[in-house]
Order: sequence, then C-alpha cells, then structure tokens
Amino acid sequence: MIKILHFFIVLILVSNAFSMSKKSKNDIFDEDKSYLEFNLPWEGYYHGVLPCDKCEGVDTWLLLYARDGKNFFEKKEKFLGQKNRHSFGEFRLDKNTAKIDGKSFSINKNALEFDGGFKLQKIENFKGDFSSFLLLPNSLLKGKSNKEKILSFKGITNFKNLQNGGYKSLKAKYFLRCKKKVYQIFRASHYDKRYAMGNFIHVENKRNIFNIDDNKIIKKIYNKYCY
Repeated sequence: MIKILHFFIVLILVSNAFSMSKKSKNDIFDEDKSYLEFNLPWEGYYHGVLPCDKCEGVDTWLLLYARDGKNFFEKKEKFLGQKNRHSFGEFRLDKNTAKIDGKSFSINKNALEFDGGFKLQKIENFKGDFSSFLLLPNSLLKGKSNKEKILSFKGITNFKNLQNGGYKSLKAKYFLRCKKKVYQIFRASHYDKRYAMGNFIHVENKRNIFNIDDNKIIKKIYNKYCY
C-alpha cells in the first residue's frame, strides 16, 4: 500500500513539473517584462518588418537583454497573411555581431542590421506602474499651434495584467498639447496579446481629452519631448 501511495505521489510531482515547464515555454512571451533594467547599450526592444520568401513580410519584435553574465533574446514574429511564431533563449555576442534563429546581424547604435540592408529599429520604452509604452520609430512629429508646441506619435501599450474587456495591449495614435498639458488618443486598437498581436478585439475612437499629470507614461514623454 505504501509503495502504491509513493508511486502516485511521484507521478503527481512529475506531472506538475511537466505542466509548469510546458506553461513556462508557452507563456514566457506573454509575461510582463517591464521590470527589466537595461544597462548595456544594445539592450532593449527592436521592431521592424523582415523579408519572407512565402509571405508578405515578418512583423518582428525582438527583446535583447543580459543577466548574470549571459545574453538572452525573446522574439515574437507575425508572418503577414499567416500565423505568429515565438522563440526565446540565449545568444552569443562577438563584438558587435550575433546570430539568432540562424540569422546573423550587427548591432549598431539604434538598430540591428541584417543581410540585404534590412533593419530592426531600436524602440524607446517608457515604464508605468502596471504597463509599458513602446514609442514606434519615425512616428514622433513636432509642430506648433498658436505658439503652443504640439506632439503627435504612435505607440503600443503592453499591460502587466489582463484588462477588462480581455485585452493585454493597445496600439494607438496620440496627440499631445504641451502648454495645456492635455492629450487625446485616436483609434485605439485592442489585442488579446502583447505587442498588438494575437486576436484583434475592438477599436475605440472617442477622442476624449485627458490630463497629462494623470498618466505616468505620458508624463515621461511630455518631460522628454515638450521641453
């Protein structure tokens, strides 16, 4: 009887360990990474569209970071017109070159450069308490209206937890008035996965006016680009 009981205990422990391992592999890309602190010049988020032989292109998000003397990557790919793919693991860095998933690239100041001149641009990451904001490159525009500085930009908000409505990220355009310290959100598209990937849920275009001081992330963008 004791042997049988011992057998079932071991079986349960092995089953739980397998379940936890399987969960970590499946869910690691959807975990919140806003806790990461970047200390090396090449650490951070990169984004762009890479070429694809059998699709329209690969919308790619790549996170590079170093911990405990090792280099890690997490990559999320959306094959345009097809399905998504996730990968993660360690990579070796030889001076300014590296290879991930069989593709070599060089690390420059603000981009990763692949063969053929294709690039993943480095993305500014602004942290909040329960979310992080990725400012999409080349989307930031500055102007003036009645002597007031105006900012317009696009970005993706990744939330730490699942939000009411079943979404974990939203992609939107923002319009910020520096002197009045207010901003508006245009066409906010919501998704059930981070990085504006996964299933599209819905879009909002209410254009309500918000106070900059009420949003820690927008306040950081305001402090950096308004003055």
